Amino acid sequence: MKKVLSLCLFFLLIPQLVLAEEVTINLDEIDDDLVLDKLEDFEGEPLEIKGEDEDIHSLQKEVEKIAENDAETIEPLDTPINDSPNNAYSIDIDGVYQDVLTEEGQTKWYLFENIEQGKLTVFLQTVNSENIDYDLHFFKLNEETMTLENQLSSTYGPGMNEQLAQISDGGIYFVAVSSWEGYDENTPFYFTVLHSSDYDSQEPDDNIWQATLYNNEINVSGTVDNEFDLDWKMLSLDEEKILNTQLEHNADASYQLDIFDMNLNLLASFSDNQSYNNYVFPEGDYFIRVASTSSYDAMEAYNLSMTEAGPPPSRVNVTRIDSDGGVQGYIDYGYGNFWRIRSNITIHGQLLDNNGNPVPNTPVEFTVVREINNTPISGASTTDSDGNFSVNVNNIGPAAGYLSYYTGYRIHYFDLIPLIASSNGVQLASNEDGVYHFAYSTF
Repeated sequence: MKKVLSLCLFFLLIPQLVLAEEVTINLDEIDDDLVLDKLEDFEGEPLEIKGEDEDIHSLQKEVEKIAENDAETIEPLDTPINDSPNNAYSIDIDGVYQDVLTEEGQTKWYLFENIEQGKLTVFLQTVNSENIDYDLHFFKLNEETMTLENQLSSTYGPGMNEQLAQISDGGIYFVAVSSWEGYDENTPFYFTVLHSSDYDSQEPDDNIWQATLYNNEINVSGTVDNEFDLDWKMLSLDEEKILNTQLEHNADASYQLDIFDMNLNLLASFSDNQSYNNYVFPEGDYFIRVASTSSYDAMEAYNLSMTEAGPPPSRVNVTRIDSDGGVQGYIDYGYGNFWRIRSNITIHGQLLDNNGNPVPNTPVEFTVVREINNTPISGASTTDSDGNFSVNVNNIGPAAGYLSYYTGYRIHYFDLIPLIASSNGVQLASNEDGVYHFAYSTF
């Protein structure tokens, strides 16, 4: 039975999509429960992620796993061109599709049914041109009133890919791709709809309009739930702050943290599982994005922290120095108690501030100055969450043996050489400022 229905389109005030307030549509042979007949399935080709770091949607990864077959441009089947909700093409979740816009201001429509609760992600790879601006819009069909509701939009500027997400309990959804500026009838755009069963409590946050707001600091756990999942945060600082930043996880995955200003200019990119400390952030607002670069794990959480740095480190407390060559130990060769070393050492201890508090996640460096040729040899590491460190200094080389000490039955030859501690290029006070560099012994 053919039904003639009046479809009222409700929109927020977004100028990129201009549609009539009311459209009469014909939905042919729709069952009462609105299970739609599928049109012909279209197999997708691998999406081509464009751009470098300046493209806010550059994911720096291959996506052939999304679709392995070549796509054919979507053509009208037995229906008119899909330039209205009446004639929307039926698509499948996890499919990759391509289409073209043939005039400025045109909108192409697609619909699909979601039957499982979860997060829906819609990703649009647009035309790579500074003169073409395509936007992405998302609607849910109210099956009682037959109106399109719950609009979401992604409206970045020219040449930028678009993305949005919504948590769904099921239903029929419409995707609209529109031309706000320019078009290219010879170059297709590509899009896909993904379903995620597992996702974090901050979702949906796949674009800047869905970003979660944090004031002055961020300390949050989250997950990356699909190949294209982008977790956006907004950080608002009420004054200039020095922040320590980390993106930590134990997943078998590779993530990246990007920081943008409010005009989406990329300010910095940080790798996962590393510490980035004492960066000065001027007062203002920032967009923060977490994305996978090559792999993800929807079940293993990451932790993102951007917290104000405490007082800078001022001193180290060395608790032990291990050495090779069987000469380690804390001894007195007549010049006071110092640790004895040979060629490869590990220095253990804690980094402290002026108040004696541990300084976590901060670089620390040690340098010994060998007597021969007055040669400096250094090693560095980063403190853990409690300010503890273990720093390796290797290949120190031989000692000259200018000094000697008689033990009662042997003579030990050694040098007393400096041990210098520093952090971020600033020398620190230390409870150990020298070591005995052992050379050899004789009877």
